[in-house]
Amino acid sequence: MPPLTFPMADGNFSREAALYFANACDLAYQDDPGEAAREFLGLDAVAFAHAESSTQGFAGRGDGFAVLAFRGSERPRENPRDWLTNFEKIQSQEDPFTGQVHTGFSRAVNASWDTIDPVLRRALAAGAAVGADDPGVPLYLTGHSLGGALATLASFRLSSGQLPAAGTNPAVRFVPRATYTFGAPRVGNTAFCAALVKPPLYRVVNNLDIVPLVPLRGSETTDFRARLPRFTPQWARRLVEQADSGHDYDDAETLVYIDAAGNLTQGGARPDWLTAYTRQSLQSFGRSLDAPVADHFIDSYLRALHG
Repeated sequence: MPPLTFPMADGNFSREAALYFANACDLAYQDDPGEAAREFLGLDAVAFAHAESSTQGFAGRGDGFAVLAFRGSERPRENPRDWLTNFEKIQSQEDPFTGQVHTGFSRAVNASWDTIDPVLRRALAAGAAVGADDPGVPLYLTGHSLGGALATLASFRLSSGQLPAAGTNPAVRFVPRATYTFGAPRVGNTAFCAALVKPPLYRVVNNLDIVPLVPLRGSETTDFRARLPRFTPQWARRLVEQADSGHDYDDAETLVYIDAAGNLTQGGARPDWLTAYTRQSLQSFGRSLDAPVADHFIDSYLRALHG
């Protein structure tokens, strides 16, 4: 089977590019994501792993572009309901980010950066020797679930378009082209999201996936408690009971929403989750009760993007 071909783009969203990056996210879960990316994506890729923060992924170079992909947490695959109900919600101000950000996510990115930097630098190496007028290699970031949160924070760190000189390594220029996240939880407050303008971020959400709503805002928590249908599973009720973070979490733009039929809408707000959950659960005679988790898995994103 030949490697997937990346549809070169100018940074604008495309379904074909989203499918390519969703595959990259899927490969990031492999035991050796660098080898998997070489085989299935045709990238000259190397994996990175920071044991203390459990931050893993790969950076790779293709024909005229580079990719930095973050692996999501393995816990949702093992016990997704417990992962959701035990979700951390604490915020703090962490350099170099603007505003308040999720403490666990931001500290994981910062702690692992010395591990990520040399791998990313290798993928961008050709940019070190470019001429004065050459901005360098276009870079795309991606991640699923927790990996999407880490990719969001990494895109802020890389928004300057330059890796500074490190030791004997010269500075490397690149073009921050776009960030694609899939089922990513919320990362920071309104000030952080407002500052996250470069590169463009496409926040892909699949149907009833509940993770992009976590942590819930205070008003959402009140609404969920009042309107959850009586047939809602107990794990979802526990999530709502624990979800009021007491912090101002907001959504990063731009939303790319995939509905139950596989139709894709870019921009705007997500349809009311409670209404959609109630309707689909009734129409499916209960088969959609676990869709908030089932729609979150990267396999579900791949099927939805295939259309």
